[in-house]
Amino acid sequence: MLQTQIQQQQQDTDSHAVQSQAQTGTDAAMVDAAAVGNYAAGQQATKPKAELGDGPIPGEGAWLAAALAYNKLRRYTAAQWKAIQRHVKTEDDGICGKNTTRGVFRWQAANGLQTDGKIGPQTHEAMKADSAPIPVAIPKAIAVAEPVQEEETTPQPTAPQATQAQAPVNEVDSNPTAAAEETQVAKPEPQLGDAPIPGEQAWLQNAMKFNRMQRHTVSQWKAIQEFIKTQNDGIPGKGTARGVYRWQQSKGLVADGKLGWDTYSFMKAENVSIPKAKPVVEEQNVVQPGPSTDGEPQAQTQAPAADGKRNADVEKDKTQFLAVIDQITSVMETSESKGKYEMLHTLNDGGGISYGKHQVTLTSGTLTKLLDTYLELASKDSANAKTLQQYLSRVRKHDLSLRGEKAFLEALRNAASEKEMVQAQDVTFLGVYGKPAWDAAKDGKISSALGHAMLYDTKIQGGMETLLENAEKKLGGKIGDTVEGVKIDERRFLTVFNDLREARLYRLAAYAEKQGNKTRANMLRNSAYRTASFRQLLQAGNMNVAGAGGDVKIMGPGRDTYKIKGFDTKDVIGPKTGLEGLKVIGKAVIKSQKVNVRLSANVDSDRLETVAKGESFEVYDKRDGWLKIKLNSRSGWVSADLVTFEPAAAAAPAQAQEQQEQGLAQAEPAEAAAE
Repeated sequence: MLQTQIQQQQQDTDSHAVQSQAQTGTDAAMVDAAAVGNYAAGQQATKPKAELGDGPIPGEGAWLAAALAYNKLRRYTAAQWKAIQRHVKTEDDGICGKNTTRGVFRWQAANGLQTDGKIGPQTHEAMKADSAPIPVAIPKAIAVAEPVQEEETTPQPTAPQATQAQAPVNEVDSNPTAAAEETQVAKPEPQLGDAPIPGEQAWLQNAMKFNRMQRHTVSQWKAIQEFIKTQNDGIPGKGTARGVYRWQQSKGLVADGKLGWDTYSFMKAENVSIPKAKPVVEEQNVVQPGPSTDGEPQAQTQAPAADGKRNADVEKDKTQFLAVIDQITSVMETSESKGKYEMLHTLNDGGGISYGKHQVTLTSGTLTKLLDTYLELASKDSANAKTLQQYLSRVRKHDLSLRGEKAFLEALRNAASEKEMVQAQDVTFLGVYGKPAWDAAKDGKISSALGHAMLYDTKIQGGMETLLENAEKKLGGKIGDTVEGVKIDERRFLTVFNDLREARLYRLAAYAEKQGNKTRANMLRNSAYRTASFRQLLQAGNMNVAGAGGDVKIMGPGRDTYKIKGFDTKDVIGPKTGLEGLKVIGKAVIKSQKVNVRLSANVDSDRLETVAKGESFEVYDKRDGWLKIKLNSRSGWVSADLVTFEPAAAAAPAQAQEQQEQGLAQAEPAEAAAE
């Protein structure tokens, strides 16, 4: 009998399942120019009470038609409109109409915003900061879901078509379609530059405003400007926004001229000079700052803990290593830390049929390996085994018509209740995904529990070997090597690896969308919560995946928070709080019903947790309208507009200012990217 080497932990549901996203119409109603003018002159007189709902509002004739036309130009899906409608307490039918616009107007009034009924950038960001469902329903990674910043009256220029083929990526664990996508035609020589773009009045001002809010240095902006072939003066003006817009078009991204995280990730994946610029929406607490000769913080190996605690050992703690790996990927796949062995998908995502706790697929051949193992172990009396045996020859041929064979699919689901199928899945996942990941970790000198989990999870999605090679190329060496006087440590290497993986997901999604496979495109974009989750652990320095009592919180599907059982911080080195060197400067009391705590001081940053009205937290830093608070064993940021801030009574104004400046000085180097 084959023995199980991975503990049964988790459940496999929706990493490959993608909810259908019906697009709302984009035909806008005619805008009454007179109504717009009347509203601009007298909007404040018509502010309603802070009661939400969708009934008529006195004086709405002055603004309703214009707001409705504006909102209908937003590219939200029906599901996303429903989330917004529930938030503003109107009928959640997924259709943007008068009642939705009235609800937005009332919500703006209740939250102290300018009342115009339009879901513009300010209202959109306020909703994201105010309520957990909004960022989930409108994820920043889904290009079609980004709100249009202005009413678009002029067609956008079309992106040039690619013509040259790239070398394929041959991964035994990835879907065959992935290889085809990786061999997509090479990107053309982009027609970049900072000359005016037809129709730019629809987006240029918003792009400039967005870019100027980013915290790049002058030298970093110059590197970006040089890359996109605009005037490299270090100032993000019109020319820079135009250059970003053209570069986005040339790469198949949504062109809005904004240097957001998606665009930045693509740039980092393509140009070695870009990673030196600080990511604008992430606090890159990835490396300890070391000496620098060019103004950029450099990485150095993390020092041992002063309290004598050890790092988890891959050999000594192998059982716990495997348990951590299993739980993390189970959360990524199923939203639970226990495996759901019966999970089955037949989506048009390239896999044909995806089955099991960590998903084997028909088209990759891994389903064949699983069934071979199961049929070897199964009882001769098993009706499920007998049924599956009849279809085995078609499984070996990767016959996609099996997706319509009800008897075959039912036998797969039912077999998951048999101990032989549970054992077969554990053994198959360990062999197909676990062993290659384990070997790659050993070859690459990756020793941490987090590193092993990252490689295993990447092996399942595909591209692990290629991404490891590309990370080495980008850094100029392997873990332990010294490049330009700086030693490459594991944390820094994994950060680059993770960024490359995320960029690959978006690149494959863009290609799938061009090929008309929106299901796969959405699935790939949605799965970026996996890289976001690993980024959080890396930034916290939680290489041992440790927590008090072994309780560790990670991000999973929907970018929600999930709990797994990791290593105990009483035994091994735990995460850093991000508050080292900072002192308490006050207290924050939550005044809104629900407030998101984010990874960094930006509404587009990852959500760590959601806290409730009345909860209070120590404040350690203030920056750009955000407060840095202590959240359990780590830190996070909340919008200052959504809390009541009480300064520390003992600190004199001058002392508080000096303390804040010291905190900023220590925090800035930690924000630098780890490449």
